[in-house]
Amino acid sequence: MKELLEMLPLFQSLTDPERSNYISRQFFFRKDYKKNSVLHFEGEHCTHLEIVLSGVITIDRISEDGTLLTLFELKEQDILGGNLLYTAYPYYPMTASCKTDVTILAIEKENLFEILSTHPVILRSFLSFSNNQASSLSHTVRNYMGQPLREKLLRYFEIEMKKQKRNPFLLPMTKKALAEKMGVQRTSVSRELRKMSEAQILRTEKNWIEILD
Repeated sequence: MKELLEMLPLFQSLTDPERSNYISRQFFFRKDYKKNSVLHFEGEHCTHLEIVLSGVITIDRISEDGTLLTLFELKEQDILGGNLLYTAYPYYPMTASCKTDVTILAIEKENLFEILSTHPVILRSFLSFSNNQASSLSHTVRNYMGQPLREKLLRYFEIEMKKQKRNPFLLPMTKKALAEKMGVQRTSVSRELRKMSEAQILRTEKNWIEILD
């Protein structure tokens, strides 16, 4: 556990005696989850800060028509619950699920507060991590909620085209996964891609997509 804390940016400033003290008092514990497990349901009380040690966690919301919308992914060293723990309403606004097998490091709210109140460097890092993550999630929600499917698809394709630096570019996921990312059914994505092809907005061939001028 001591070596693990040394590797985590949030707790790197702790001294060896401090790490030993917190470990002996059982401030930190590891938890393992299997792929497709639900870590936290929407509306569940947030009582711990959790840091992703391995795997991928998705932040999901069920839309009004019952489809699953994946808004955000948390990966190694990302934190979960940091922007909720000390708020007036510390409840998860969305569901957190395991996209893969996941291992997290958890610390209870009051134990974390003891560390933050005596380590300004850790407090500053904690606030920075939490605020940056909250800002990214808020930006993602604004971009995807209420936008027409065509706009969401084109925006995603443009980002992917710039990332790969080529046109045509390779769609890095299945159409089923793309539909989940957009929060719609797979048939809706296929239908919209067909409409855009007919309108000569883009051209598709298997997993390759070309955006036309």
